[in-house]
Amino acid sequence: MSSKHLTKEELRHDSFVETTARVTAYLQNNFMTVLVILVGVALDAVVSVFFVQSQKRTAVQADQAFFRVTSRYTQGVYSEVLIEADAVLERYGDRDEGKWTLYYAGAAHLALSENDRAIERFDEYLARDDGGQYELSARLGKALALESRGDLEQAAGLYAGIQDSTDEDNATHIQAAIARTRVLQELGRIPEAIAVLEPLLVGAGPEIR
Repeated sequence: MSSKHLTKEELRHDSFVETTARVTAYLQNNFMTVLVILVGVALDAVVSVFFVQSQKRTAVQADQAFFRVTSRYTQGVYSEVLIEADAVLERYGDRDEGKWTLYYAGAAHLALSENDRAIERFDEYLARDDGGQYELSARLGKALALESRGDLEQAAGLYAGIQDSTDEDNATHIQAAIARTRVLQELGRIPEAIAVLEPLLVGAGPEIR
């Protein structure tokens, strides 16, 4: 009785055929399961692409909306700033553009002498974006609103806080110092006002002194 020895190539071929047959049988027996898995994978891919595209589209729209707010402010159309701001806050309030819009809304209210609303908006901004790019401006704006409505002691305290947290050559520091001097004069605290003003005169030209 003779036996046939299979070569390595034949063994690999037989193994491939057997594996293919088993996979085919599995697919036939589990067609719906495999189909559901494939559909699920495809759906996940579609959802992921849609989500990324949606995020990009939202980012562009939010940026455009915030640009409208800043443009209206630059133009000095403060009532329109507030209209645009409401739209941004409604749609993008949870984004950075929403936080920044709170600052511009406060600044617009301040320009319109709506001091209470200005303070509210500045406080909202400061609560949400502590240390953010508009922090110093918001603190200064709040102090100005307090001064405008007659809360001089509180305004003086805020101006002092701004001075303490900034360098002497910082523009906001100088603004706060001048404003604080003005408030202290109104409060009749002349020696304090002079003490605040004197450091600004060090090194100044004779026309300032």
